Amino acid sequence: RFFFFFLTNVLALHGLNLAANNPDFLMQAVLNESHTATNGPLHRYFTQPSPGAPNGFGTSDLGPIFLGVGHAPGSLAPGQSLVVTARVAQAVSPVGSVTMKSRVMFNAETALAMNDAGASGDAVAGDGVWSATIPGGGLAAGQLVRYYVTATDTASRASRWPFFPDASDSEQYLGTVVTNAAIATQLPLVQLFAADFQPVLDGGSARVALYHLGELYDNILISRHGQSSAGWPKNSFNLDFNSDHRFLYAPGQ
Repeated sequence: RFFFFFLTNVLALHGLNLAANNPDFLMQAVLNESHTATNGPLHRYFTQPSPGAPNGFGTSDLGPIFLGVGHAPGSLAPGQSLVVTARVAQAVSPVGSVTMKSRVMFNAETALAMNDAGASGDAVAGDGVWSATIPGGGLAAGQLVRYYVTATDTASRASRWPFFPDASDSEQYLGTVVTNAAIATQLPLVQLFAADFQPVLDGGSARVALYHLGELYDNILISRHGQSSAGWPKNSFNLDFNSDHRFLYAPGQ
């Protein structure tokens, strides 16, 4: 057995043989040293894991941290407003501003400033939970309502939630739907939303949003299934869900 003791500039080795008179005992020590340049004293976030290897250079662009993003109510009635909350914490510099960008169906995005002042839908001032309200006027039954949140600190570092690192494998929005009282069923309901579904029917693919059991699955890939059966009156479809679909709690709910 070998015991290694590392002290300041001292390497001590202690070897134990099976017995004091055992003639075949060999101990050979090799010290390998390597040096890696550092990034200095700045805080870093390592975007790629490196188990068993030196850390990469990482990123020093540490914007505010999203601890939770959610909305209330879970699903909307026609004309009802949606309150979005985001619990945001300082990473390096204090949080400066938080903005929500909302989108109804596939219309243009609308930017809304969020606040932590205990007003305009915000429950408690200064608690780190920022709030904004998507107006209910004009929201009709069956519509899709989506949003994402960005936060900027006082040094102009920005963060986004959902993170959306890969346009082909990440959810772009969070959100919900406006309930449709005309749909009366006791079966679980799946609602599919697409800006243009014709490319899928023509044998291609499209990016869609799917709402099921109170959960929105955004920016998923759908394509038509089958070869010889593709020309049949009824088609089946493949859904390719994002690998990074995330679940966060809703602050205060």
